[in-house]
Amino acid sequence: MFRRNIVWSLMVVLPLTRVATAWGEGEPADSLAEKAGLFQKITPAYANEIKGDASSVAMDNRFTNLLDFTNGLKMNTLIQVLEKRYRDQDREDNNKKLSHNVMMMVNPQLFISGSLSESRINNRIVSFTGALQDFIQNTRQATMRAEYNNAVAEGIKLSSWTNVRAANEERDFKVDKSLEGAIGAGLNYKFFEDRISATTRGFVKKGEGRAEAGSFEFKGLGLSEDSLTSNVSLQVTDSSTVAFEYIRFNSSLDRMDLPRGTFLQEDLDPDELNREREIRRSRVLGVKAEAKPFSSLKLQISARHSEDSRAFAVEKRRASETVSDILEGALSYTIAQNTTANVMLARKEILHLGPEIVSSFDELQQSFQASLRHSFTPTLSFFLQAGTSLGQLFFLDFENNPKDKDQLNQDLRLTISSKPFSKIDATIGVAITSIDYVNINGNLSSSNRREIAYDLRPNITYRLNDRIQIRQEYNLNIEFTDFDFTEDQNFLDRNIRFSNTVQARLLDALDVEFFYALHLHDGGSYLREGPGAERLLSIDSEDRKDATRIKFKYRVNDHLSVIGEHDYSRRVDRTVATGRETEFTDGGIKGGLEGTYNLGNGRSVDFALLKANRFGRFNTEAQNDFWEMWSRINYAF
Repeated sequence: MFRRNIVWSLMVVLPLTRVATAWGEGEPADSLAEKAGLFQKITPAYANEIKGDASSVAMDNRFTNLLDFTNGLKMNTLIQVLEKRYRDQDREDNNKKLSHNVMMMVNPQLFISGSLSESRINNRIVSFTGALQDFIQNTRQATMRAEYNNAVAEGIKLSSWTNVRAANEERDFKVDKSLEGAIGAGLNYKFFEDRISATTRGFVKKGEGRAEAGSFEFKGLGLSEDSLTSNVSLQVTDSSTVAFEYIRFNSSLDRMDLPRGTFLQEDLDPDELNREREIRRSRVLGVKAEAKPFSSLKLQISARHSEDSRAFAVEKRRASETVSDILEGALSYTIAQNTTANVMLARKEILHLGPEIVSSFDELQQSFQASLRHSFTPTLSFFLQAGTSLGQLFFLDFENNPKDKDQLNQDLRLTISSKPFSKIDATIGVAITSIDYVNINGNLSSSNRREIAYDLRPNITYRLNDRIQIRQEYNLNIEFTDFDFTEDQNFLDRNIRFSNTVQARLLDALDVEFFYALHLHDGGSYLREGPGAERLLSIDSEDRKDATRIKFKYRVNDHLSVIGEHDYSRRVDRTVATGRETEFTDGGIKGGLEGTYNLGNGRSVDFALLKANRFGRFNTEAQNDFWEMWSRINYAF
């Protein structure tokens, strides 16, 4: 079905539009639809796409049809078949989908819709013993939905909806059948010249189902959900608002479940199945206030409390409960016309409760961040940011689970942007970060350490003229890791990166791009002779990587271009102690034709045909020599 070493795709779109005809008495008509003026628009479309590379080849066929009726009814049909074959392993995928959707705006307040769909997913794998193993997921479902929206009084809007879904799902070893129904409603209020606005939404969902697997059959599986969400916003003054939020959600789900192993992983044993019930509960309560007492000052503060819990009737080890409290504040102050300062504070406390107290812990996070942005001139500005955060874990049963720890993060960043000349843009970034890891338990303190990183990133762009542009990027990165009690594990990691990109239009029809990148890296250990002494560095390994890429595009005419690309990279790893060097190289060349034809009126043809040859240490024969081809055709009647 597929030609080896060829990568191509084809897409054909065939929309057809027919304007509705008037039904005049005595006038001839060639079809019932045309005579009755039933269709306002008929838009069928077919798409075929084939893609492939050294690892796989896939073909996707899709047919869609949209019918617009004169009464506002819309019908959309989709038929899709996707086949994929893997060339580097014995595996294939076969996916099929059929869906039919109906939508209609009955009146400005009422909207109804329905759908029928069926999907079949089959992934087949051939094991090393030659046995076939199929992973199957087939789903058939039907849905119906109705929405009603209307203004019931001045400042009050009502929205409501109802939904029904029936589904049959087949998986590798089980079949699930379900029927669900839901109803929801919401109200939106606005009073006192919109100074007070409130929104309340809620829904209730009920369902029942049945599951089958081998000799097992579970009947009377149920689903029950209810939710309520309320938001209230008060405009206290012209420059200050307060908002409140409340969310409540409850659910109970019965299902057939696989047994769980030691680490709660699913045990794929169809002979041992459980009737499981999962109960979920969520509560959220929040408040947020914003004020702008002066034109140059803006204040924000928010508080949020949430509770989430999950309980299981059979596998109680999966039970969990989380309680979180979050307090955040922000300040933005415009010091001068070109200077703005920002400050942010946050405190988060999250209590994680597991099925047993030994696995429960309290997580506390506190952070502070300040920034300053200033523009000296329209072409020179800087951004300075400093921040610190402290994360702490407190295990409730410290005696049996002594894993309390702290993590302190600190950073300082500076970015300077300038345009010293009309043809030059420059950016310099400097960053210093520090992370401290502290384990409270002395038995785990051997990993207590501080990681410090220094980073410098200058970037420069030169626009020599309308035809040539050069971009250079530099990066110097140094990372130290200092252990508190095991100094012999201290290590250093250093990186120097440089890249240069030249884009040139040598002729009106010829574009060329040259890219070169260099990466130097070394790492090793270091010790200190005494307090305040300088680090004594011992390099363990060094490596260097060079990479180049050349691309060109020559436009033969407005429709056809010749394109080409060549890339090459070389890496050398060196072990200092032995002097041993290992070299790796890879690269390739690719070239061919690229075309685009715009025929007008929604008609176009695009294509490309490329031949590629590559080499690399781990490349297979198929990855070293192959064709690439793709085409796309759009045709509108």
